[in-house]
Amino acid sequence: MSFVRRVVLRGLSPLLLLQGCVAHYAAPEVPAPITPPVAHLPATPPPEGTGRVLVDTVGEVAKVSRVVDTLTTADPYGAGNGAYRLRWGMAPMELQRTELLCMTPCSVDLRQGAHTLLFESLSDPTRRSSADINVTAPLSAVRHSLGRNKPLSPATLAGIMLIAGGSALTLAGATVAAVGATASNTPGPDSPGFNRPEAIGIGLGTLGVGLVLGVIGAVVTAQHRPIEQPGSTIEWDLHP
Repeated sequence: MSFVRRVVLRGLSPLLLLQGCVAHYAAPEVPAPITPPVAHLPATPPPEGTGRVLVDTVGEVAKVSRVVDTLTTADPYGAGNGAYRLRWGMAPMELQRTELLCMTPCSVDLRQGAHTLLFESLSDPTRRSSADINVTAPLSAVRHSLGRNKPLSPATLAGIMLIAGGSALTLAGATVAAVGATASNTPGPDSPGFNRPEAIGIGLGTLGVGLVLGVIGAVVTAQHRPIEQPGSTIEWDLHP
């Protein structure tokens, strides 16, 4: 029984270490303070208590949303009516309710104070990141270099399961081969006895299959591993 327990625990260990499989990358270089090329600005000034913000992303068009509310929970399925979206990679889990603002380059009127903006590329949904800004002036600008947030995928889970199954088969095959190499092979009067060569062959074959599955799983997991990379932001005031 203890042998089976060891096999199960060792085979499932890659699942327990899943968070350690996330690839973390440094943020891209902070953008230069180039005024966003917004084609048409409103002729009227922003409402009282708000500021007009020109928003742009470096090198591509991105969808810009504002975080309206944040909910921290241990149960992502207990967030009510589904208006909240999981912010992947957070522990405890963080759910965000957002509102769409515009597509870059663009201008938005925001109340003065702190805001969290979410940027998501239109061409690559894994290129997404956030920026904390503080609106204090009647006119200001924000430029953002997108990071990456690639969540756990079915391919990643499949790779981890292959690693787990391969680990279990490798351990079981090594055990059977070791028993075959050390056990007695003396037949009795009513029994052909323990066939050591057959046991060693089965053990080594199982071990080989386990190693192959483990290698395939490691390659699949490495190719589809989750990625976390923050974005970079510059914010500055403009004169109307």
